[in-house]
Amino acid sequence: MKKTGSIFSVFSEHIDESILRSGSIIMQQSSEIVEEN
Repeated sequence: MKKTGSIFSVFSEHIDESILRSGSIIMQQSSEIVEEN
């Protein structure tokens, strides 16, 4: 159970990182679109 928990925490941290990264990319794209309009 402990092993699964540590793997899950590492996995969730990686997911959080990718979400933050893609989220910032979306923010950049949406701000560029707003500037164009």
